Amino acid sequence: SNVVSAVTRQGLREIDRLYPLTVAEVDGGRSRPLPPVGEPDQVVRAHDSTFGVLLGFFEPWLVPLARTHNVTIVIVPAVGDFVEPGTPLFHVYGAGRIPERTLHAGIRLGPARTVEQDPLFALRLLVDVAVRALSPAVNDPYTGVQSLDRIAQLLTVIGGRDLGEGWRVDRSGEIRLWYATPNWDDYVLLAFSEIRAFGAGTMPIARRLRAVLLDLH
Repeated sequence: SNVVSAVTRQGLREIDRLYPLTVAEVDGGRSRPLPPVGEPDQVVRAHDSTFGVLLGFFEPWLVPLARTHNVTIVIVPAVGDFVEPGTPLFHVYGAGRIPERTLHAGIRLGPARTVEQDPLFALRLLVDVAVRALSPAVNDPYTGVQSLDRIAQLLTVIGGRDLGEGWRVDRSGEIRLWYATPNWDDYVLLAFSEIRAFGAGTMPIARRLRAVLLDLH
């Protein structure tokens, strides 16, 4: 219960961080900015010795960096993606050219995902708790139901947010940084597919899963 609650709290914080606009704000006329398109002026790739999961990016480093060089930086992989050597890390739009080493300092790679800047992984952990609870060796449907409760809580918040790509602005209000984010399909498929499979025939899970889906609808 403590793990499920802690993961949910972290996930809610990261949702607020990654999705700043609500659906109501967008429907109410607040315009959504569009990311840059076309060929970037600079492409920065992972070095031959660079690999691992993208754990997060440092906004206080990348935004002032983009402002100094008068460019817009796009982080190509999403947080939680595995980065292989040679894959594009950054697309830079604008005449200024940023040293690759300086850009590399704006992201953090590691051996495994964390919840930081990655609410999809928070959902992944809740699903893992439910699936393990539903295994024949454990047979603990109550914990599975607890996980579903928290999954519903996260999805209810996510469902009210505008899930387009994220951005950050500099102190003058100009967008300097873009980053990829998961969409609604990514969240829904992860949240329910495995629990449906492992919880088949377990009445408390079937009952709670149906209620969650109806509530979300």
